[in-house]
Parts: sequence; structure tokens; C-alpha cells
Amino acid sequence: MRRVKVRARIKQRIVVSYLFVLLCLNFILFDYSVLGSPNYPTTPQVIATDTVNYLEDKLLLHVGFEKGGEDNFECEQSYSFMVLDYHSGELPSRSTIAKFGRYSANFSSEGYLRTKATGTDSTLPTPPTGSAWNYTVSLWVKFYGIPSKSIALFSAWYYLRIFVNNDTGLVEVYMNDGTRWDAWTNVLNSTTNVLDNTWHNIFLAYNTSSKKVYLYIDNVLEGETTFTAKNYEQGTYGIYIGGEKCLLDEIIVYNATIFPPLNYPQIKKVVTKWNDGKLSVTVEAQNTETIELSVLRKTAWKVINFTEIENATSKVVLASIRYIGGYYFVGGGYEDESEAFLYRSKDGIHWEKVFSITEARQIWGISGLPNGTIVIGTYGVGVCKNKERVYRSDDFGETWTLLGDFGDIAGARHIHDVLIDHKGNIYVLCGEEGKGLWKYNGTGTWYNLTFSSDNYLRIIEANNILYLTSEVPGNLWYSTDYGETWTLIDKGVDSASQYWGIYVYGDNYYITGIREYWVGFLKLISPNGNKFLLWTSNCIERGLIINNNILYVGDREGNLYMSLLSKTGISFWAIQKFSDKITDLAIINDYIYVVIGDGNLYYAPVLNPQTIQIQTKPNTEVTITLDEMTRYYLSDSLHLFITAYGKNGLINCTLIEISNPNTEVYIKDITDAKVISVSFVKPRLYVTLDASTGTDSKTVIYTADYGKPSTVKRRDTGTKLREVPTLSDLDKLTNCWYYDSTNKLLYVKVSHHSEASVEVVWSRFPNVWYQFRDIIIMVFPLLALTVIILIAVLLLGILLGSSQTVDVKIVVTIVILIIMVLIGSFLASQLESAFGW
Repeated sequence: MRRVKVRARIKQRIVVSYLFVLLCLNFILFDYSVLGSPNYPTTPQVIATDTVNYLEDKLLLHVGFEKGGEDNFECEQSYSFMVLDYHSGELPSRSTIAKFGRYSANFSSEGYLRTKATGTDSTLPTPPTGSAWNYTVSLWVKFYGIPSKSIALFSAWYYLRIFVNNDTGLVEVYMNDGTRWDAWTNVLNSTTNVLDNTWHNIFLAYNTSSKKVYLYIDNVLEGETTFTAKNYEQGTYGIYIGGEKCLLDEIIVYNATIFPPLNYPQIKKVVTKWNDGKLSVTVEAQNTETIELSVLRKTAWKVINFTEIENATSKVVLASIRYIGGYYFVGGGYEDESEAFLYRSKDGIHWEKVFSITEARQIWGISGLPNGTIVIGTYGVGVCKNKERVYRSDDFGETWTLLGDFGDIAGARHIHDVLIDHKGNIYVLCGEEGKGLWKYNGTGTWYNLTFSSDNYLRIIEANNILYLTSEVPGNLWYSTDYGETWTLIDKGVDSASQYWGIYVYGDNYYITGIREYWVGFLKLISPNGNKFLLWTSNCIERGLIINNNILYVGDREGNLYMSLLSKTGISFWAIQKFSDKITDLAIINDYIYVVIGDGNLYYAPVLNPQTIQIQTKPNTEVTITLDEMTRYYLSDSLHLFITAYGKNGLINCTLIEISNPNTEVYIKDITDAKVISVSFVKPRLYVTLDASTGTDSKTVIYTADYGKPSTVKRRDTGTKLREVPTLSDLDKLTNCWYYDSTNKLLYVKVSHHSEASVEVVWSRFPNVWYQFRDIIIMVFPLLALTVIILIAVLLLGILLGSSQTVDVKIVVTIVILIIMVLIGSFLASQLESAFGW
């Protein structure tokens, strides 16, 4: 009986060996890519680009409607101008709104590049009488017909006017002497006809020291002259660009005298292509010295609904989030001002209410120390001096003590912010001019440290230094002696500025707020004191956070933007639109949390870019091939940030969102861990995770048609993870897995304190329905190989022949049999290991 089993085993392994050899040879000799290839693009994908150029801090405006070099701003009717101003609510009906790159401004007749500020503009103050600024204007224009009126650019009151003569097609430059709105003079004319239905670059530079005006057409100097004029009253208008029957593009204004060619770095075309799990990106660029590519996985957001947690029938509003001593705290309240509350969580998912007070609006201010001391401030109700209170907890919110009622102490209507510094001093900002800054040092007495008539909005501590912001006119101070004295860092952009947020990152200060007409802004103050208005858009409150050199900013319209910080410039891209205003942002345990005014808290993994830099020639095409799929793009979609660096600090940026055409296995989500490496070699998926703080991490894997795996195990310990019947069981247990056949999702949960390596093994390949032609293609090589082997056996018999003795035949046969058995045993063991046989 035993011999029969042994023979059966030997026979089985010989058969397996034979079939395996045939199968291997079949796959080696024939290309099956025609049968089951992933849905890769058959032609390269051309992605549209949008560009931004910077020249140190000299750029005032850049309006570039370039998308793959094709799109631009078109003017079809007479005076259908694009108005470059922040009076977005007061524009003529035929105007197209365009956001100013940094400042709203106009040109004076003396060469001033006037801002609308009244002398408090941080970077470009309004020049006093007798002073002047230099400026340069560059724009591309194409007239596709003979217009009746063809103004390419003019500022308010015609202090600068670039005009195209309808009869001659020559460019005419007019400047005003400042006496009347229509007292303008033709100072320069070109010799080139631009009414020829082709693109031309018009370039005008003005130097106030020499009073020189320079006109270039297509980088050729057409003329220069001297122009002197009188001063004029401060204007409140913007720059108009447009005309009739013309296309406009790449409109750039600098507050400096610059001469062409500027040689802007240009990203002309970006082509992406997937091949065998690898992504290649081809960038066609001009005037570039370096191409930088950053790859980020597209953010997948999850939401926690506090309206449902509260079981509320009226609107819930969230205001702030903090992470203190291992606990999450979220402050908010009800829109009808019936209650303010504070929630606490250990994991950011499961929440409990630890504080509430009726007849209060919201809890804006939350601050604390790692030892469990928490301080909160209630905002109060409307304009009434009621329940503007500060509470303290010394046990992470279990119990609370009233520290002060600032309706009584300061006559305050609101509490805007609270702070407990590293020494335990408590600071309170009240919404009351002249009574706004108070300090408590544990003696039972509050001290009024108010030093100005400002209404203070925000107070933070960074590197043991206190920073304080205020609203109108918007100021930023710092203190190194715990609030006893304060030094002014910066004043507001205009008389209506409000500085709502301050963030210190490295040696830079980032300020958020609003200016006139509720236009939001983001301002940067560098270590050497240079100040830049980086961005203007909708109103920004405290929605600013920086992590891993990525800046996130959120506005009152619910838009979340991000930017990769750069030495030479900064560009923003909208990455998510939420349902209500963004009131606060935080980075906690490698997750970004977005506080929304409608009672929702959104969170997602922070973006960790993989950046590659390639040195290029000035005009070149460079292809960047990313390595085998990693955590950056083993997903369903991703973002590509491409930056072209040129000379003189000029950069050109573009954002591309692409989908991963890989229809097979990829990581869809991961919780409480980082992915260090990922590789997929059929039929195995290897994932290495890291959780340095110790956790039960959960990874969600899309399995496509591979179906339920045969084995899921820990490679670092060799332990097989057990399968659980339901997803709820997965939440209760650890070191287990669950397969959702409906959505083709595999959930893997492991417990680890450092790195953990997980291996997923499938016992079969995806099911594929083959047509009759495909079956013939597969079977024919097998039949051919079978015939070849049979012929080889016959030849072997002929070679041995009858001339050989029986003993020699037996010996040769035994040797061949032993070799086949050994090969069969080895291959069978490999198959058993690989496929679970």
C-alpha cells in the first residue's frame, strides 16, 4: 500500500513537472499581453497646464490663461476689458474679473505704480509726493481682425495706455501729464505692424530716475524717450486690459525696470504614460535649468458629523481643534447661540462631550499643556456681555473650574482666543477695543496687559515667543517677556485689514486675514524683513497649517488650497471644496483635520511628496520615469506638481491630476500607520508598514479580480493572520483580515510598535473569459511542445538502439527517471509554496 502511495506521489510530481515545464515554455515563447493587458492608455495623455512666474519679490501681477499653450483671454466686443482690481462687486457688466497677483494698483504719470493703500502697505507703500517707482509691463497680444477700437492695456484715468492704431497697426504708448484724466500724450510708437493675426509680445519699461520709457516688440527695441509729468491725486482704480477682436495672454507687471528678453521658463507640454506599473512623465520645456517633479497621492477624505453626535435638530457650528497631551479637542456650539460645547477624543474618531454651557455661542479658544492642563474660552452671545468666560481643567477635561467672567472683568462681549504658555501663564483676548489682553499667573488675579486700542484676535506661542494679531487696521506684535512688553512686526495691508491668523514656520511668519471688501489674503514675512502678499482670494480665518514643506490654507467659501513651498515662489491649487466655511486646520498624527462651520470635521492622511529634480538644458524635453510602484502612487489617482526653474529666480509651475490605469491591486486606504514600501509581484503583494507609537493599523487593499486571498501573514514574524467573518469583527480583534467580495476590498489589521511587513498571497490568477481564437493561441504551443518532446523520446530510443545491452538501457532509464523525479519534487514543492497546493 505504501509503495502504491509512493508511486502515486512520484507520478503526480512527474506529471506536475511536465505540465509546469510546458506552461513555463509556453509563457516564455508566446506574448500573452494581447489577452489580459491592463487598460493602459494607447496614446500619451497630454495634460493642460497653468503657469505662474515669479521674479523674486518684483512681480505685482501675472494673468496667464495658458493651458497647453492654446487658451487665452479673448475680447470680442468693444471695451470688453478685463479689470484687474479687487472691487469684485463693483465691476462693469462687460468686464471679466481677474485676481491681482499681489496688489491692486495703477500707474501714475510720474512712473508711480500706485497701490490703493494709504501709506500702510507693507511691501509697496504709497509713494509720497516727489518720489517714484519703476515699473515694467509685458503682454502677448494677437489681433484676429481689424478692430474699431483696439486698446491693449490702460490704467485708470489713462495714466498709461498701450494702444494699437487701427489704420497702421503700430503700437502707440500714451502717458498722462496728471492735469486732467484725458491729458495724455503719445510718447512712443513702434515700427512693427501687429495687426497681422499673429502673436506679438509688447514690452514697456519705465525708469523714474532717468525718466526713460522703453518700448520693445518681440524682444526688439522699437524706441525710447524721456517723459516727465506732474503728480496726481491718489487713485482707486485698477488696470484694464482688453479691446476688440484680440487675444491676450501672459500679462505680467513688475515694480522694477526690467529689459527683455526675460526668458521665462515655459512648460509647453506634459505627457504621462503608465507601463507595467511604472509612470513616466515627459516634460517639454523652454528656458529651464531644472525640472522638479513632486508626486503626491490624491487625498481621500473621511468625515465626522457632530450634528449626528449631538443628535441636534438645529445647526451645529464647529470653530476650533487642538491636540493636547494625547487627546483631541474640538470646540463649537449651536448657530442659534443656545449652547457652546467642547468634545474630546483619544483616537480622533470616537468623541465624548466634556464641557457645555448654555446661552453661549461657541468655544473659539482652546489651549493646553501635555500635563493635562486645558484652558478654554466661550465666545459669548451677540453683543450682550453674557457668559464670556474662561474655564480651566487639570485632568484633560474631566472637571472644570471657572477662572474668570470677562463680561464682568473687562466688560467684554466676546473671547476671541486663549493661550497657556510653557510657564503656565494664561492669556485671554477679549473682543473689546482697549481692554483686550489679560494675563493670569496663578495668583488668583487677572492683569490687564492691553497696550493699544486694537481689537486683538489671535495669540500663539512659538519658540518661547508670544505673537499677537489684531483686526482693523491689522497688526502683528511679538513679546519675549511673557506679554509685559510688545514690539510691532507688521502693519496691515490697508486701513481695513484684519489679521485673523498667525503661523510661524521656521524663521518665516505667515499671516491670514482680510482686507477691504472682505478680500482674503495670505502674507509672508521673511527673516530679513521682506514682506510678500502671497495670495488673495476669499476671506481666510485661522485656516492655515504647514507640514513637510506643504502649506494648506482654507477660506470662508469652503475651499482648501495647498502649495509646495519654494525658495523662489509659491503657487496654490484647490484640492477640495467643502460644504461650508473652513474655520480651523490642524495636523495631528500624520492626518490633516479640517474644521467646517456646518458641524463636520473632515480628516485625511497628510500628503508626503516624493520629489525628483532633473538638470536640463535651456530648451529640452526630459522624461522622468518613476520606480516600481511605491506608497506615493500605488493608488487609484495622484497629483503631480511640476516646477520649471529658470534664471533670475523665475519659475513656472503646473498641477496635474491623473488616474492610475492599473486595474489590478493597489492600496485604497490606510489608518494609523505609514506605508514604507509596496510591491506587487504576481501573485504576491508585499506591504511594509510603520507605526512608531504603537497601534493597530488597518490597511484597505483593492484586489480587482484576484478575489479572496489564500494566505495573509506577517513576514517579520511568520505568523498567519486569521480570517474573520465580518468587518465588525475586524474592529474588535487584531492581527486578522476580512474580505469584502462585493466591493473587492481586503481589510488587513495588524498590531505593531515599529515596522511590520505583511504578505498577501492569492492561489489563482484572475478569471479571464477567452474567445475561441485565444484558446487556439494557448493550446497550439502546448501541442507543439508535446510533439517536440515525443520526438525527443523517440530519438533517445533510436540512439540507445538494440546495440546497447539491457543493463545499459535500464541504467539510462533509471537515471532519466531519477532526474525527472528530483525535478518534479522540486517544482511541486515550489508550486505548493506559491499557490497553496
